[in-house]
Amino acid sequence: MARPDHILIAGGGLIGLMTAWYARQAGYAVTLFEADRVARGASWAGGGVLWPIYPWRYPESVQAAAAAGARLYPALCRDLHAATGIDCELRRTGVVILDAGEQQTAREWAARAGHAWSAWASGELGRRLPGSQHRQGIWLPCVAQVRNPRLGRALAAALQLAGVSIREQCAVTRLHAGAEGFQGFETAQGWFRGDFGVVATGAWTDEIPGMPALAGIRPVKGQMLLLRGRPGALPHILVHDGCYAIPRADGRILIGSTVEESGFDARPTAAGRQVLEAAAAALHAPLVDLPIEAHWAGLRPAASDGEPVVGPVAGWPGVFVNTGHFRNGVACAPAAGQALVRAIDETACQPWSTSIPR
Repeated sequence: MARPDHILIAGGGLIGLMTAWYARQAGYAVTLFEADRVARGASWAGGGVLWPIYPWRYPESVQAAAAAGARLYPALCRDLHAATGIDCELRRTGVVILDAGEQQTAREWAARAGHAWSAWASGELGRRLPGSQHRQGIWLPCVAQVRNPRLGRALAAALQLAGVSIREQCAVTRLHAGAEGFQGFETAQGWFRGDFGVVATGAWTDEIPGMPALAGIRPVKGQMLLLRGRPGALPHILVHDGCYAIPRADGRILIGSTVEESGFDARPTAAGRQVLEAAAAALHAPLVDLPIEAHWAGLRPAASDGEPVVGPVAGWPGVFVNTGHFRNGVACAPAAGQALVRAIDETACQPWSTSIPR
């Protein structure tokens, strides 16, 4: 018998797009549904650092997925550029940890992971980061970044070229499945049948009627600022007190992000802007003189135990889920997409896999 080969994916963020990418490479027919526009929301709002901020604070599964993603991104970005002409701006800019209380832990983490590191005293910081008010930092040159809005556009374009049907402005309004297996999705554009259904709707995973609840998945708002700088003025990613400054190739600098429990309210606020302006000043004093170009927010899917939820849904043959990546969706997306497609290949309905295979 020929294997079932049509996958329906609810959710067009980077997690859904990356799942579609690996599913199509594996030979599946794929239809993807997005309630708004693809690669917006949390996928647009993130910073694109391919490294969890303070990775030692996250479960081993998240660290492993991010490390796998860092290995996969160079070839992925080359393939996307070749197919679409869109440069995802993958750059290894490194990160400087400026928190005095995190620097010993950063050294230990780098040693365990086999990454190079350097301790920068105030003189070195002043030379590398003119105007810095900090007295010490830990330099990790291994850390890379990708420009996530470009990544999203490239994935969507490449998927369409590969024959994937992407339906924007088409919310999934009900999942039809049960002990007898996956049947299909009801959507704003009608009923669609498929052999497998993947729910990758991020913070909205529990909101799809007919979807069994995933205990602990909730939205967490993150607000961002975009500063207008000049190319090369800030050469490295900076991290301090849970916030970051990310320099883009064109001189723009992202400041992020807040962590707010505000339900499904995704509006940026004046209070959030003030927090980010203060964070910019604390990260690097010269940033306060740069004009603010944009201020926005996104809702990230967080799990109560910090573990992403990737794999089949127990008792619901053919139904799979890929969510709960919180602040690390971009970093973990390739490994999560690969893991989800492997789970579909196995077609075994077991309890949710709450770790991403190494």
